[in-house]
Amino acid sequence: MLLELGIESVEILGDSMLVLKQIAREYKCLSPSLAVYLVSARNLLTEFREANWEHIPREENFAANELAQVATGIQMLEDCVQRIIKVRKKSLPSVLTRGMEIDVNSAILTKDDWRNPIINYLQYPTLPSEKRVRIMALNYLMWNGDLVRKSKDEVLLRCLGKKEYMKIMGETHEGICGAHQGGRKMCWLIRRYGYFWPTMMKDWIDYSKGSTDYFTKWVEAKPVKSMTSQEIITFIEE
Repeated sequence: MLLELGIESVEILGDSMLVLKQIAREYKCLSPSLAVYLVSARNLLTEFREANWEHIPREENFAANELAQVATGIQMLEDCVQRIIKVRKKSLPSVLTRGMEIDVNSAILTKDDWRNPIINYLQYPTLPSEKRVRIMALNYLMWNGDLVRKSKDEVLLRCLGKKEYMKIMGETHEGICGAHQGGRKMCWLIRRYGYFWPTMMKDWIDYSKGSTDYFTKWVEAKPVKSMTSQEIITFIEE
């Protein structure tokens, strides 16, 4: 935009000393994902006749810093009475056009439910929370009272608790969702139907092992002269 306006001299104010030092070539950028942006920024600066940058401490850059902290929770100081921050919320991507249906019945949460910390943070982002929870919450949002996860292709997956996903695994294993498949295939299929929990692969492997042990542990054999329908019925009844 500045180039389109014919601006030849620019002054950059930033609250990240690391980024400014990297632009000035005083520090190296070791992150491959950030290196692309660094090269773009340097190339853009060459378009100006003069470019200067200055570090601004975060406490002197109130508005920008507060907006940056919205996603991680804002700690209110004791002498702070009120803070007004304007935030625009991006509308959710449509899932109906993807042929996906979401069961929006309210889930019953137990005390040790893995969803509790994430839901509490999303509903009350200003309260103290663990850094691990804040990072995890970036991939989740609340949808009609349910916790849903944003997949890589922007499909919303309803997050299930233990009681719910045990039922889903049982129905899938019994063939409601098709023939029995391997663990990876079944996890993919469950995601396809719009469900998610963080330990899907491990739980499915444990579930499959349990089913195998159950059916192989109680196998019995009985010698018979001939395999007739009556012999089979009698064996099952016994």
